[in-house]
Order: sequence, then structure tokens, then C-alpha cells
Amino acid sequence: MAMVSGKPPRRLAVAATLAVAASLLVAGATVASADPEPAPAATPAPASMTTFPKPEDPDAPLRAAVDQARKSGQPVPVEAAFTEAARVWAFPDAHLTTQTYGGPVQLKQADGSWGRIDTSLVERDGVLKPKLAKADVSFSLGGDGPFVSLTRDEKRRVALAWGAPLPRPEITGNVARYVDAAGPGADLVATALPTGFQHDVVLRERPVKPVEFRLPVQADGLTLSLTKVGGLALKDGKGKTALSAPAPRMWDAAAADPADHRPGREARIKTSVETKDGRTVLVLKPDPAWLADPATRYPVTVDPTTTLGVTQEVGIMSPNSQISPGRVGRQNYRYCTGTWPNQTCADSAEAGQGRCELLAGGRWPLRLADT
Repeated sequence: MAMVSGKPPRRLAVAATLAVAASLLVAGATVASADPEPAPAATPAPASMTTFPKPEDPDAPLRAAVDQARKSGQPVPVEAAFTEAARVWAFPDAHLTTQTYGGPVQLKQADGSWGRIDTSLVERDGVLKPKLAKADVSFSLGGDGPFVSLTRDEKRRVALAWGAPLPRPEITGNVARYVDAAGPGADLVATALPTGFQHDVVLRERPVKPVEFRLPVQADGLTLSLTKVGGLALKDGKGKTALSAPAPRMWDAAAADPADHRPGREARIKTSVETKDGRTVLVLKPDPAWLADPATRYPVTVDPTTTLGVTQEVGIMSPNSQISPGRVGRQNYRYCTGTWPNQTCADSAEAGQGRCELLAGGRWPLRLADT
């Protein structure tokens, strides 16, 4: 019996040992599942970047021209810096010169090159036109109709007629002269300018009786009127001035070429605007006493509306109100001769191009206002 009672406890011990081992295995499995290996961190996506094109170097043409001038020893035009009224030059000693003018002197062509303005008149499509000008101007070859017209765009065109058939004009450079168009010894003269035109009546001889000039005005969408000070104004439908001019004037031969001992004579002209049946006429009545005065030297220029053009400019009159040729400006340019670096440079008034120049007779252009 003792033998039998001793065996069961050993089995129980083994069983207990196995149960404990199993429980430890189960507990270990439970612990492992509760604390797993950490997953590798996700790689962040790269930040997006905006790429901008590299800006062009605005001074590159200047540096290239200076380099070319150094190699050639001659001034080089920097056409990339040109404008209609200015030119830039690079010199072998690396200095730059800008020549500035009082108005357009060149125009950019369709191929990108610059062409010098040439107002010489040529016959084209049945009218006279300047070879190259900023303004779209045309002069009549004679006959009826307007003797001059200026087209700014489809909505802005101004034309002046004479009211009587005109002879074929005599052409000299940029000037069309309609001889005796205003009567015996009285010529109508139209001149092409870079930005427009001017027109005058030139009395070559003293008239034997009072004279009156009537100029029909064709101005699409514009109305001509006199200003409070006797000038002229063309206004659009909103009352905005598109063109203006000082009071018409006349001057004698001495005023066109004045001297200290002979300053010349000038006077205003009685002016009116007549409108009838939708037609506008500018009427000019020069003072017959002034024309008959022996002190008045002929030829006399009657300047109806000064000038008409596509830009605005400034007028200058001398202190004694004398209309005369003149020139204003500043000249401070260098003039170099020889080959760089063995050049001789000096200030030279003849080399200066930065100037404003009065028109023939001292008149300044009247221009269509930019809108």
C-alpha cells in the first residue's frame, strides 16, 4: 500500500511542473504580443519647389557694345537701348553717351531695325507722303478736296481744304508749294514734319486790297471753336480737347530772319469759326492796314493754325513777343578721335545732339493730344 501511495505524488509533481511551464509559455506569448517591434517611420515626401525663369540681364547689350567698341576702337551704337527720340553709343574707353532729341528722329521697322525719319515728299497712291514719318500725313497733288490730311487712327482724322481747286504743287524736299493758290503772288505752302505738318499762306507781294482766307475743316468726331484768348480748339463729344493752337498770327520777312537793327514785325489775325449745315470753316482776316504799312517787309507769312501733329510740344516766345528762329538745349558730350586706347577726347559743342530746335520761322508745332 505504501508503494502504491508513493507513485501518484510524483506524477502530480511532473504534471504540476508541466502546467507551470505551459503557463509561463502562455504568459510569454501574451507579453510579446503586448509590446511588438516598432514599425519603421514613413519617409516624408519632398517639399514642392517652384522654379522661376532667370531674368534677362538688362545691361547685357550695353556691356556687349562696350566690348565691341574696345575691340574695334570705334564707337558702337546700342540699338537695344534706342528710342524714337534717343540714341545710345558705347565708346572704346567704356563710357556711354545718350543723344536725346526734341522729338522723334527714327522709327522702328518691321524687321526690328531703326530707320531715320525722312520727311521728303514722294508721290504714292495718288497723293504726296513723307518717305518715313511718325505721322500719317498726305498732301494733295492738286484739284478739289482737302490739300492735307492727318490720320491718327480710325476714329481721328483731320483734313483741311482750300475751298477752290488747287494747282499741282511744286515739291522741294518736305515742302509742297501751291503757287498763286491764294491769289496772284500768294502761295499756299504745306510742310511735312516728323510728327505732323504745318501750313502757311505766303504773301510774296503786297496785296492791293484786303484779303480773307477761308479754310474748310474736316474733323471726324471733333468740333472746332475759338478759345477765350483767341486760340483754336478741337474738342470731342465729351468736351475734351484733342487739338489746340494759339491765336493765328502773321509776320514779315524781317521777323523770319531778325537782327538787332531789324527785329521785324508780327501781328495777330482776326479769326472766326463759321458752322453751317454741319460744315466748319476757319476764317482768317489779316489786318489790311498792317499789310499796307510800308514798314512791313515782304514776303509775309500768314500762319493759320501753326502746326498739326500727333504729339504735343512746347512753345517759346522771346521777351518782346518777337517770333524768330532759335534753339534751346544743353550740350555736354565728349568727342573722341583716333583709335582706342590712343584717343584724343574733348568737349565739343558740334558733337552735342541733345537739343530742341524751333521750326522755320520760330513756330512750335501744335499736336494732337494723346488720350
